Amino acid sequence: MWGGWGRDDTKCRTNQMELMKVAGSTNWKNMNEVQEFRNTCENLQNCNPRGTNGFDALEIKQMRTYCERMVFMPTKYSNCIQNVNMKNSKCWQSYQPAPGYSCFNIFGSNDCVKNDIVEVCGQEVWNNYRDDMIVLLTAAHPLCIFDRYQHL
Repeated sequence: MWGGWGRDDTKCRTNQMELMKVAGSTNWKNMNEVQEFRNTCENLQNCNPRGTNGFDALEIKQMRTYCERMVFMPTKYSNCIQNVNMKNSKCWQSYQPAPGYSCFNIFGSNDCVKNDIVEVCGQEVWNNYRDDMIVLLTAAHPLCIFDRYQHL
């Protein structure tokens, strides 16, 4: 490479754009779609810090952290999610179990997701799910305050 962008640079940028596209359209309750997102993330593993392909270390770390954060909940709770999918409640249909884009309604309208998870997966799974989601959302949205959800 001649100090500019090369083939690897373009491939990494293309993979980064694909990641954002896939993330926006992924149904986080569908394990096939979660796997597709994970595969897209794995394509970014060969991107190196500036000097070899135009990415700085912080940008790479942010992309990898984003990938880990987005697949954590659907992966860790895949059995519960699949079972709640079968219940097919109105609440669950409109809910996305990924550290998302809001400080509010993180567990659905009127926190209805709690009832679905407790009913299908049990109180202990709900407590762990709730706590994990709060940790992930706090990292994703440090200006949001999620205290009200800690005892839900």
